[in-house]
Amino acid sequence: ESFDAVMMVGYHSEAGSEANSLAHTLSSDAVAIRINGKAASEFTVHALASSMLGVPTVFVSGDKGLIDHVAEASPHITGCAVKEGRGQSTITMTPSAAVKAIRQGAEASLEGDLSKCLLHIPDHLAVEITYGNPVLAYRHSWYPGMVHAGERTIRFESENYFDVLRMLNYVT
Repeated sequence: ESFDAVMMVGYHSEAGSEANSLAHTLSSDAVAIRINGKAASEFTVHALASSMLGVPTVFVSGDKGLIDHVAEASPHITGCAVKEGRGQSTITMTPSAAVKAIRQGAEASLEGDLSKCLLHIPDHLAVEITYGNPVLAYRHSWYPGMVHAGERTIRFESENYFDVLRMLNYVT
C-alpha cells in the first residue's frame, strides 16, 4: 500500500552549520530552524514526515556533518559521507568512489529490521525559525498559531506533525 523505505541521496547539513558551504534548511531565508530545541535539517523534516506515515528512512548520503547529525537522530539509519566541508571549500570523494559507496550503503541499509529506522515523533512539537531579515519574521508571524518570539524569530507549537509541515511549507 505504501513504500518500504526512504533513501535520501545528496542531502546536506542544516542551516547555520559550518559543515557545508551550501548548508540550509528548506530556504536560504531561515538561518536556523529548531524542533524542540534541536537544530533541524531537511533530513530531520523529511524523516519525521516519512515516520509519520510509517515509512522508515534507512539510508542518507551527504556531507560528514549531516551524517553525524543522522547518527545522533538514529544509530540504525545507514549514513554515507561523500564530502566534508571546510569553510567555503569542500573535500569530496571522486564521483566513481561516491557512487560505489552510496550503492554499497544503500544495499546494506535494506538488511535487518527496517522499523528500527523510524524516528520518534514527539507528542508536543515546538518549532522556532530564525531569519536573517527581521521583516520575514514579522510577516510570517501572522500565520495562524504563530508567535513573534523576537526580532528575527517566530515560534509555532503543535501536537500534530502534519500541522508543522504545513506551517514550514508556508513560512520557508
